[in-house]
Amino acid sequence: MAGNTSGIQNAAFSEAMLNMLRYAKGEILLALDEKGRILWISDNYTNAINLTKENIIGLDIEDFLTIKENHIYQMVADAKNDEILVSKAVLNVGNNVLLDAEITIYKNGNGLVPCIVNYNKEKILLDNIRANFDNVINLSGDIIIAIDSMGYIKSANYSTEDILGFRIAELLGKHINVICYESRDQSLLEEGMINAKHGKLANRIKVNMLCKRGNTKLPCDLSINSIIGQDVNMNGFLISARELATKESNELLSENLEHVEKEIEKLKSESDLKTQFIYNISHDLKTPITNIRGFAKLLYEGEFGTLNDEQKNYVKIIIDESERFTKLVQEILDVAKLSSGKIKLDLQGVDLVQLGENPSIKALKESMPKGVEFSWNVEYGVPTITADPNRLIQIFVNLIGNAIKFTEKGSIGVNIYKKAKAAKYVNIEVKDTGIGISAEDRKKIFKKFYQVQRDRLTMQEGSGTGLGLSIVNEIVKLHGGRVGLESELGKGSTFWFTLPIAGTKKIKKHRDDSKEDEKIIEPQA
Repeated sequence: MAGNTSGIQNAAFSEAMLNMLRYAKGEILLALDEKGRILWISDNYTNAINLTKENIIGLDIEDFLTIKENHIYQMVADAKNDEILVSKAVLNVGNNVLLDAEITIYKNGNGLVPCIVNYNKEKILLDNIRANFDNVINLSGDIIIAIDSMGYIKSANYSTEDILGFRIAELLGKHINVICYESRDQSLLEEGMINAKHGKLANRIKVNMLCKRGNTKLPCDLSINSIIGQDVNMNGFLISARELATKESNELLSENLEHVEKEIEKLKSESDLKTQFIYNISHDLKTPITNIRGFAKLLYEGEFGTLNDEQKNYVKIIIDESERFTKLVQEILDVAKLSSGKIKLDLQGVDLVQLGENPSIKALKESMPKGVEFSWNVEYGVPTITADPNRLIQIFVNLIGNAIKFTEKGSIGVNIYKKAKAAKYVNIEVKDTGIGISAEDRKKIFKKFYQVQRDRLTMQEGSGTGLGLSIVNEIVKLHGGRVGLESELGKGSTFWFTLPIAGTKKIKKHRDDSKEDEKIIEPQA
């Protein structure tokens, strides 16, 4: 090919091309070798051909032209030097577009075969416009149908099939009336066509179209445009139809959504009022119950005179019940605050090893039933975490306290560890060997005021408020963690939760360029 390429630069080639220019009329010029391969093409090929010059050079001419009457190789072989041959051809301009053309061949004495391709520019433009227009029409979600001047269907887009249920093939050649639901709709359509033909407005025509599925009617909003051109065969109308049912259903959906939003706002307002009411009542109850407990203690300690054993026993019951009532009021207050978002966390670094020495944790350890061992295990390498230490103690008091109520023998253990070295969360478990929790109870255990069935509980300390685990759940979520439960009847329970490691929030705030760091606020089990 290199030799041939250099050969076409010589004077003989230039002279041959000049001879061809009197036939050119601005069309495409090519040069072939004796085997019919394209060696050169004029730069104006871009006006017609959807291929690059690199893709054209080296092609066989038959890959570029489809000859109708004469085989191109035979034409080249039969041509005598300085003889001009003309043949009809079909030009393949790329993207499966074929174009009527004419090819003029001139054979030079050096073995070069210059040729001119004469093509129909108008047809290229029309075909390109038609191809692009067809793509737009088929992508439309509306029904679009082209009919001739007599009302017979010439083409339809894919949405026509999808919406009306008719295959395009069975509509072609049929009168447009076949998809009108009744005679009234036919009259409206005909009136719209007359208006469009005379240049009058023909849109927003309300008609019912026929759906093939179940012979049902489909309310539509029609627009009709007249098509008039030099080619009489192309004249007709373009009909665009939009489903009114969809439009109306969207409007209805919008109305329903607005109604639902109002109802949600109303319920939220009512919920806020209930929460505020509970908060106020609970708060007001704290003062009298504190006074009752205080005076009862003074009585018990003999500040107002010595009590006999029976009297002391009754006063002790008052103290115990007032303390239980105080705990209930405090838990209700906590739930109300959490629900209303009034609790603000005092986040700080917490050392989980040292947390095990907290007085509240030590008090729980000392209150273990006889025969139940307690352990606080922090895996080596677990760093400090970001948490509110007071709320964290509240979580442990609730979880360990529950474990004590439901465990008669065996062990209760707190296990703290990281699942992976790069993990951004610490995993914490409170595991017991108690009576376990049924599948039915596990579904509801974190709901407010829900208490586990105690059919199998033999200990007396099984009563509670049913708010502890709900509070645990809310506090953990407030920290950006997750909480869960694994349990089996007769084999104990494991309550687990996750908390972020110290510094994770800071990383997210100051390192926006790190996609990995942006994910660390998402809780992991």
